[in-house]
Amino acid sequence: MHIKEIHPDGRSNNYTYCSKFVKKNKGFPSIRNARSSSFLDSTVVLMRDVFLPKGYPASVSVDYLEYQIWDSFQALCSSVSHTLATHATLKGLGVGDSTATAASATTVWILREGCGMISNVVFAWLQAFSLDADCKAWRICADIVCDISILLQLLAPLFPNLFLFLTCLSSIFGAVVHVAGNTTRAAFRVHQSFGGQNMADVCAKDAAQEQMVNLLGLIIAYCIVPFIAASTGFVWMAFTCCMVLHIFCNIKAVRCLQINTLNQARLKLLIEAFDKTEDMSLKSVNHKESIWFVNVLLDHSVKLGSSFQTESQVWRPPFPNKSCPFMFSSNGSCIFGHINQTATSDDILLLAFIILSFNKGFRQMLISIDDNQSYLEKFYLQKTSEFPKFRTSLLAGGWNVNSLNLLICDSWRYDISEDINTLI
Repeated sequence: MHIKEIHPDGRSNNYTYCSKFVKKNKGFPSIRNARSSSFLDSTVVLMRDVFLPKGYPASVSVDYLEYQIWDSFQALCSSVSHTLATHATLKGLGVGDSTATAASATTVWILREGCGMISNVVFAWLQAFSLDADCKAWRICADIVCDISILLQLLAPLFPNLFLFLTCLSSIFGAVVHVAGNTTRAAFRVHQSFGGQNMADVCAKDAAQEQMVNLLGLIIAYCIVPFIAASTGFVWMAFTCCMVLHIFCNIKAVRCLQINTLNQARLKLLIEAFDKTEDMSLKSVNHKESIWFVNVLLDHSVKLGSSFQTESQVWRPPFPNKSCPFMFSSNGSCIFGHINQTATSDDILLLAFIILSFNKGFRQMLISIDDNQSYLEKFYLQKTSEFPKFRTSLLAGGWNVNSLNLLICDSWRYDISEDINTLI
């Protein structure tokens, strides 16, 4: 009897089963067997085991390899740029200057690090949720801010009177990069590991890739150090090239991601595609999603899970029972979706489907509910009837309709009772 075993990465072995023992067939050598494999094959297998997650490519998302290639290129550019910035900072601190003192350099360094630490905490407090929901836009934003931070470090030694200010400002920008870069990378790793099924392995291999890229960056930096010391023009030319390549590679990396969880931007695109009977696949919608932070920053027209606004009119849709899983309200510039404690994931998805279909005219209608009651109900009933088909289309496109945390902006939930004492 012959047995063939297959690994998800493409490797295979053939055995002959006889008398309770298996014997590998010499005519079908394993790729792992260095004696019968070529040196190139053995090297490829070694590199795959060292730098790629176990079971690749079946154990990761389809966009994993393309993203990691572009991410490695951008990390290399960033590594070289940071070498240039470090040289400038050390020069500004007085390295090589006989008149500089260790005490003054230490003071500047403490102030610089202190500004960065405080900014780190404040930024994480203010923007923690949106980093997850709009991870693509924040990743591009972080990389642009990273280049600005390096630019400030390069400028600092040229303006001795402003050195402390520019250095501290660079550290503040660096804190934004640290928080936004690390958190968005974590979000990408969750996506690549199918929701965290092999998160540790993906993180470990990503760290191994990053260390190898940084090592290559150090080698390049070591080679260009003489040119850095000899020519200021070379420094600016090298930084400009690295900055352009850094941004370009990051855009390519983020563009190739096919995230299957729903945030408001992707759900809006899906609703538009559904209304026009266009492609609702992961690849199509992710490619259309804006990766520019300005678009995300300016779009605050919908907030789900919000608290009730004082003196604002609340519209309660005509539910067939008294459960009322959600309600609506508006202040003219923003539509608020209020969620019941008993609301299911389907209720929240229906709420998002209805509320993201509203246009500016509907925001005004929610302010004057009495005058637009019949029109609101008609629109609600239309969207409710379309929802089952929309949800089926989401599932067919490969979208995750159960994990909806990225759609919700706040955590307020309401309860309904005829007796106020039961709510206290």
